[in-house]
Amino acid sequence: MTNVLNIESPKNLKSWLKSTFEKSLGQAIDLELATGLCLNEIALTVKEKAHDEASLKLYAYLVIKLSQALSRGEVCIELSHVYDLSQKTGVLNKNLDAYLQRYATLHTISLADGAESLKQLSETNPYDLVVNYPLVVMQGRLYFSRYWFYQQQVFYSISTRLHSVSDQTQVQIQTETEAKTKELSNTLQTLFVQDAKKETAQPDWQMIAAANACLNRFSVITGGPGTGKTTTVTRLLAALISQQPNLRIALAAPTGKAAARLVESILAAKAKLAQTFPLAAKIPVTSFTLHRLLGWRPDGFSYNHKKTLPYDLVIVDEASMVDLPMMAQLMEALAANTRLILLGDKDQLASVEAGSVLGDLCDSGVMVNGYHAHGLQADRSKQLEALCGMEQGYLNDYIETGAPLMANSLTQLRVSHRFTHDSGIGKLAAAVNAGQFSQVQQSFTQYDDIHCYTNLAAPFSKDLTTQAREAEAAWQHQVINGYSQYLQAIEQGESPYQVLQLFNKFQLLCALRQGSSGLQALNDRVQSLLQNRGLLNIDNHQGAGFNNSSEQSRWYVGRPVMISRNDYELNLFNGDIGIAMMVESKVGGIAEGMADGRKGKKELRVCFATEDISANSSADSSAHAQPKVRQLLPTRLPSHETAFAMTVHKSQGSEFADVALVLPDNHSPVISRELIYTAITRGKKRFSLYSNDEVLAAGVNSQIERASGLRDLLFK
Repeated sequence: MTNVLNIESPKNLKSWLKSTFEKSLGQAIDLELATGLCLNEIALTVKEKAHDEASLKLYAYLVIKLSQALSRGEVCIELSHVYDLSQKTGVLNKNLDAYLQRYATLHTISLADGAESLKQLSETNPYDLVVNYPLVVMQGRLYFSRYWFYQQQVFYSISTRLHSVSDQTQVQIQTETEAKTKELSNTLQTLFVQDAKKETAQPDWQMIAAANACLNRFSVITGGPGTGKTTTVTRLLAALISQQPNLRIALAAPTGKAAARLVESILAAKAKLAQTFPLAAKIPVTSFTLHRLLGWRPDGFSYNHKKTLPYDLVIVDEASMVDLPMMAQLMEALAANTRLILLGDKDQLASVEAGSVLGDLCDSGVMVNGYHAHGLQADRSKQLEALCGMEQGYLNDYIETGAPLMANSLTQLRVSHRFTHDSGIGKLAAAVNAGQFSQVQQSFTQYDDIHCYTNLAAPFSKDLTTQAREAEAAWQHQVINGYSQYLQAIEQGESPYQVLQLFNKFQLLCALRQGSSGLQALNDRVQSLLQNRGLLNIDNHQGAGFNNSSEQSRWYVGRPVMISRNDYELNLFNGDIGIAMMVESKVGGIAEGMADGRKGKKELRVCFATEDISANSSADSSAHAQPKVRQLLPTRLPSHETAFAMTVHKSQGSEFADVALVLPDNHSPVISRELIYTAITRGKKRFSLYSNDEVLAAGVNSQIERASGLRDLLFK
């Protein structure tokens, strides 16, 4: 073997790697990681197989590419897609496998036996697959071993639930007592009676989703905004409770805001249901963030494969926001017989961190029978027809020939009850989701609830075009109208809860954090605009336990802030929004007057809406539960930032009556079809876009594709 390297120190290795891959390195962390793993590889390689320059260069380059992929949210790299391999390392693609076999710190998992190997892998607990290697290759993909383990945990957990259901429910309707099956069928038809009577060309997908989940131990219910995901799950809970009155249920979501919205939606659906279905009182109205559900601690989670969650059913909303490590942790913490139901919109932005789990579980992009969703296996369609009281063969058009077992766990809700035929938001979202830029442009000219202006010019720009002036005027008008209501409510002495509700009627969104159309710049522009119009008085702030004048100057009455780091002691979570207001001094978290009836001294506090509803409350009492507001000193808050504007990623799990999206004047890889779709669907009544055609077209035509092996494991 020629050109054997003799690198005596980490410093020399690091210098060699830096000079070799200077133009390929994105961040210093990539170089540090490659250096560390190369040293490990060298140390574990016997002298007879010492690495030559090409071998070590290839190893380092693959580590760098994998690290860069992880920073983009991908859990692996497709080895066949490393197109510059030969150029950067001198190794031909056809020789790659031979090189991979030589590395002492890389483990190859072969699925050469096809279905039999895959079946064996699906039945193997990842804790029984101890892989003491930093790198893993499987199905032509390279992983860091930790992320391969996360993927295997999700695959194993889903597979065990799929196969147990397959074994049991193929003959379930025949072998269970007819009375029990009839009871469930009657319950479902009672719960969905109004929907079932509607004359529509499509089946009642909400009813099918509920019936399907009754047959499964793992289910995914996906659909766009207004398709009734929480309405469906509320009725599903009623059906399951009718079968098992003491069912232990946990409701969860990735963020505090999403968890609160889940409770709000279930409360509304439960109140209607309780009028005709007494068991609705047993539906829980408390929810957890996933971190709190799993018992997050600085050293890990309280619940895991050794100590599982004490629930029979776990429901997770906004599942598109859940990254692969968190999904793996959740599934690891489930008891063997616990049902798991995921709710979410598969077309929204994927998680900020690694993975696109919901998209993988839904096999996003698949086309079956002319629709972007998998069909059903024939046996499952017969079961659903029986449970839903449908005529035999009613679901024949939705049977998929050769459908994978996973398809039986998926239901796509296809009818939006929020966006009617004359809703521009619904049409615009559909056009963006389909990647049809011409339809996107046409939609803006046909509907009154959506508006498009050119991109905002940078502050202090000169020689503005007529379009730029119109955009600036429209933007200023929208911001003033959108935020004046909550600021006037503060001035008029309205309750903090009412102020927070008014603030949530309008939201300014952006794609980037930096630049003239980024988060920081937009927040500064809004702040200046509102101050110039007399709606903010930033100079007239009052102290609230500040340590110095610079800290005090950041705070003023009416300042909205978003929490950016979870604080479990304060019960504040990433994405929570509060507003600074002058309120009476509080004792023990509750506003108190003086002992003799006098009002307490007013101080600047940051007010956050909170849910405080007992899970044992009845539907009526829950519906009328008084909302509470927590009032905290600004100095007590964890990391936070001004929130007149927020990124589209941060807006997930929220809805607003009026939304404005500001895009930059040049395209960025961040601006994708999923980002624009997510922004549009945050709006319930009105949506405005500030973008030039070039950036909008590039975004509509750009889809996020994250490398992952989970989809192939479940669907191939």
